[in-house]
Amino acid sequence: MRYLILTTLLIMSTPAWADLQKAMDSMCDKMKTCSVAEIKKQELPPEMAPMIEAMFDGMCKTWMGPYAEALGKAGLEDKAEACVESVVSESCEDLMSREGDFTSPECEEFKKAADEAGVEVD
Repeated sequence: MRYLILTTLLIMSTPAWADLQKAMDSMCDKMKTCSVAEIKKQELPPEMAPMIEAMFDGMCKTWMGPYAEALGKAGLEDKAEACVESVVSESCEDLMSREGDFTSPECEEFKKAADEAGVEVD
């Protein structure tokens, strides 16, 4: 157990992990922004915006935790970061129209490398 905690802390303190975490934070911000914009388009009650933001905040805080050790051991931080950055570069309209089916060359490369390394990312 101590090994797992120490390894996770070491991985999370590396520059590559810090870059990935920064990219993940950007993606979470993008998803919140897109979701709130979608709520406004659909004329849903404005009270839903804070609920959506809170949901994304909670999800984003726990999203990468389970993958930290596996990504670090497999050396996948850079590929994961490229995938995340490709998501962030898309417009809200494009992201929302795909309903979770977003893919990019960077994400395909990351998924392939993760599969080869035995890291489940879906």
